[in-house]
Amino acid sequence: MKLEEKDFEFLQPMINKGINEYFENKENKEFEKKTFNISETEKIINCSYNFVKKLIQDGYLKTTADGKFITGLEINKYLGITDNKKTVSNGNVETA
Repeated sequence: MKLEEKDFEFLQPMINKGINEYFENKENKEFEKKTFNISETEKIINCSYNFVKKLIQDGYLKTTADGKFITGLEINKYLGITDNKKTVSNGNVETA
C-alpha cells in the first residue's frame, strides 16, 4: 500500500499530538522525581515561604523524611496535576 500526500496531511496532526504527549509526559515524570527545598517550592507554586511551611504543617505537602525537601510529585498533587495533561514549567502550570 502506497501512501499519498493527502494521507500524510491527515496523519500528521495525529502523529504530532502523539509525539507532544510523549515528551510532555516524560518531562512531567522527570519533574515529579526531582526534589525542591521550600524556597524553590514557593517559586513553583507562586506563594510565600511561610505559606509553604503552613502547607507542610497542615499536611497538604509531604516532605522527604528529613523535612527539608518536597518532591515534584507532591507539588503536582497539591496543584491537582495528576492526569499528566498538565505540567509545571518554570513555575507555571501548563495544560496540554
